[in-house]
Amino acid sequence: MVFTSNMKKMVHIVEESIVDPNQQRMTVYTWNTSYVNMMDVQERLTILPALETTCTEVKREGWVDSSFTGFRRVLRQFGINRWRSNAKKSFLGFQGIMTGVELNNKHIKERAFDSIKEAKDKAKLKAINIASMTHIAKDM
Repeated sequence: MVFTSNMKKMVHIVEESIVDPNQQRMTVYTWNTSYVNMMDVQERLTILPALETTCTEVKREGWVDSSFTGFRRVLRQFGINRWRSNAKKSFLGFQGIMTGVELNNKHIKERAFDSIKEAKDKAKLKAINIASMTHIAKDM
């Protein structure tokens, strides 16, 4: 029997990242190590600066194969559909993080300006208090 009831619900994967600082490129390779005969899934993700300096280009490629005779086409199609679905979710998460980073940076800048303004106001108040104490001391 191909699918047994004691099959694990988890698939082990390996991920390898290669960073090239000279070309400002990162390539991530991912592949499964469990159930490779049933379905072999490989992925390559390349992140590099786009021609426009403020953007980042992300290229994702995937390959799905199966060595099961008779089920090969069905398993490949299932694997491709599943990979596309997961890649879409991953992209949306990645995009959310990148957008969040921009928002967080804006938030950090706003907080820094607020802190500076608050410190300035405290220093001004302290200077007024010291000046008024000196004025009081002179009057005595």
